[in-house]
Amino acid sequence: MRVFHDRLASEEDRGELLHILDGVLDKTLQMGVKDICRAEKDLIFVALPFDSTPGAEASYDEVSDKQMLKTFLTAKLEEYNERSLRGRMPVVLFKDAIEHCCRIFRILCLPNGHATLVGVGGSGRHSITLFACFLADQQCFQIEVNRDYGHPEFQEDLKKLYNATGVDGKRTTFLLSDANILSESFIEDVHNMLSSGEVSNLFTTDEFSAISAELEKAAKAAGVNPSNRDAMHDFFLSRVRENLHIVFCVRPIGQQLRDYCRNYPGVVNNTTIDWFFPWPEDALTEVAATFLVDSTVEVEHRQSITQVVSAAHASVIAESERMFAEMKRRNYVTPTKFLELVQGYIRLYREKTEEVQELVHKLTVGLHKLVETRAQVEVMGTELERKKEIVAKKQTECQDLLVVIVEKRSVADEQKKQVEADSDRISKEEVETKILSEDARRDLAKAMPALEAAIDALEKLDKKSVAEVKAYTKPPDLVVKTMAAVMTVMEKTPSWAQAKVELNDPSFLTKVKNFDKDSISNNTLKKIEKFTKDPTFAPNNVLKVSRAAGALCMWVHAMQMYAEVYREVEPKRLRLRLAEEQLEKKQMDLLASTQRLQDIQQRLEELKDQYNASIRTKDELNASAEELKLKMERAESLIAGLAGERDRWEISLAQSTEKLKALPGDCLVAAAFMAYAGPFNADYRKRLVTQSWVPLVSTFNIPHNPHFDFADFLARPIDVRQWNLQGLPSDRFSTENGVLVTMSRRWPLMIDPQNQATKWIRRLEAANDLRLVDPETRNYMRVITTAVENGKPLLMERVQNGIDPSLESLLAQRITDVGGSPSIRIGEATVRGKRWGKRCPVVASHKLGKERPNANIPAFNDA
Repeated sequence: MRVFHDRLASEEDRGELLHILDGVLDKTLQMGVKDICRAEKDLIFVALPFDSTPGAEASYDEVSDKQMLKTFLTAKLEEYNERSLRGRMPVVLFKDAIEHCCRIFRILCLPNGHATLVGVGGSGRHSITLFACFLADQQCFQIEVNRDYGHPEFQEDLKKLYNATGVDGKRTTFLLSDANILSESFIEDVHNMLSSGEVSNLFTTDEFSAISAELEKAAKAAGVNPSNRDAMHDFFLSRVRENLHIVFCVRPIGQQLRDYCRNYPGVVNNTTIDWFFPWPEDALTEVAATFLVDSTVEVEHRQSITQVVSAAHASVIAESERMFAEMKRRNYVTPTKFLELVQGYIRLYREKTEEVQELVHKLTVGLHKLVETRAQVEVMGTELERKKEIVAKKQTECQDLLVVIVEKRSVADEQKKQVEADSDRISKEEVETKILSEDARRDLAKAMPALEAAIDALEKLDKKSVAEVKAYTKPPDLVVKTMAAVMTVMEKTPSWAQAKVELNDPSFLTKVKNFDKDSISNNTLKKIEKFTKDPTFAPNNVLKVSRAAGALCMWVHAMQMYAEVYREVEPKRLRLRLAEEQLEKKQMDLLASTQRLQDIQQRLEELKDQYNASIRTKDELNASAEELKLKMERAESLIAGLAGERDRWEISLAQSTEKLKALPGDCLVAAAFMAYAGPFNADYRKRLVTQSWVPLVSTFNIPHNPHFDFADFLARPIDVRQWNLQGLPSDRFSTENGVLVTMSRRWPLMIDPQNQATKWIRRLEAANDLRLVDPETRNYMRVITTAVENGKPLLMERVQNGIDPSLESLLAQRITDVGGSPSIRIGEATVRGKRWGKRCPVVASHKLGKERPNANIPAFNDA
């Protein structure tokens, strides 16, 4: 099985081998293949460590429990993805993938085990080899080629490989693709490595001496003489053969594989060949089902979708064969395109669902707003009438208040006039009263000097002076006369005896000083005048006799003078008192009138404030009513204007609702178109859509639009018109190509013999600072790097001679996250891009007629 079965290039040949083998076994051993093997087909022998017990060794045996194997490999794949620095590897472990993985793992575990993996690009050869290396605990070595990569650079990489395996003793798998074979010398070296393990003249004498020095210790341990150059050479190569495994990936396309087999038999004779056939139907459905698990696609449609995508893939293969038969134009339908179909469908369904749901939401909200607006207009009408009633009521209140305010203002004006008149009159009376008071004061002032002199003289007397007068046994006549006069003023008996009695009173002087001079009667005044008119009764005369008596004499004269003046002033004082009393009463009346005026004015201000508030309220209500009226008029105008739109919206809502229901099928056909239709002309595209994909969707009862049109489904009319203005032809085929170029996830390769697409792209991306690059120029790599760094769209022209291999990561969009920034490897440099758009880069090929672009560009979408 391993020697013959795995080398056969078709399932038909393999089936024939099993039939022959079964016949031989029956003839010779009287048993069939199924009697020897537990599975006649899908026979898998592998030595994987299913037992996780420490110390347990894996045994090479047939795997009968395929589900256990799949579970084990799935866990290992998750472990690989967690450790990998390349990012997650989206491998689906369907039956064929598991078989290839086990084969490659078995080969890598064999001494001097090498493999040739034959399959189209995108069939999983590289991914499965990387995973098998991980299972075998080996590191994977790959070369990175660029435009300047040649045989010297290839041999430098081989030196690194030989040092890793021969010197460092690292178990290494050299993963090499035919796309990396840029020269016949490359395959010659690989042929020698497979045949003898040696590449002639790979190391110089000095380099090998350095290798021998590093291997000296290991050589002695192995019993090899380090001084023997030939022995060290053989020892080094034996370590290389022991640790090195070569996996050569080659495509069964064109003459290349035949040339390798014919010219370099070591590639065939010294490797185990593993054919990667087109994925079978069960593999396609399993891959599709795996990707659909985490999608937004309805669960009830998923099973049918897996069947449709598998059948669609088969229909494209059949149509490609038909195109080759009819037009001799080859189209390679690879698993990569099937993955693009599935992933594109999931992405497109999610985006279109969100888009249509948003449109449905907007239309629903719009229609609801129309109904709501109509209801609001009715409410506003009712509210407007209510506010008009309130405005009218407020208007009446304001008028009533205005009448009251006018009445109150009239009363206040009269009161103010009265108060002002009273105030003027009282002011005049105050002046008159003040004059009267001043007149009385002046009259009294005439007697005050004598009175003050007498009081001053009395102030100078003391008890000794009084005692002096009192001590007289026979007082002088002037003293007797003076004391008699004093007694007369005090209305006492005018005798010396009475005088002595008074003089004995300790408070005599106080009585004299504080005597009530205003109480002197007219009779007393007449009596006093008898003394004061006596010429001898003069203060100067009395002072000569007695100082105390002289002071009392002065007091008597002052009392007499004051009494006379008082008699003259008293009428004036009475008039003054009466005037003051009347003035005080009038002032109180004026104060009361003023207070009443203030109360009236305060009430008037309150009424004004109330009136102003009512006016403001009325104005606000009036303004609110006017605004409400304006709103109502606008709403009515809007309703009237949208009367026709409502019908259109309802129709559009119904269409969008139906479109939303049809999205599962429409998105599936659109995704198939984007993944497969690019290389086909209009007739083939139409046949694929109308005779294959739409009937398939219908057969599996997936909701869809039976009149599906790819361009109408994905392109907006306004965008199409803009494309036409920018130079894109207006026919349906060109419009479809425009959609493919602008909406495909993969960057497009355009077959453009007349430069129509190139001109259109230049105009389309002119505003985005399109960068043009010609692979034939010297600085093209710098232009590409700058464009990627700055997020500028890129147009590569004249790529008919192939693409620089160093751009493979860029073309395949192998974007990684480096330090939180999206990055991509271009040649030997890692470039961080500012943004990653759908149209960066755009690649154009100028191949004419039936010539097709180089098949080394699997990541592109032919348009």
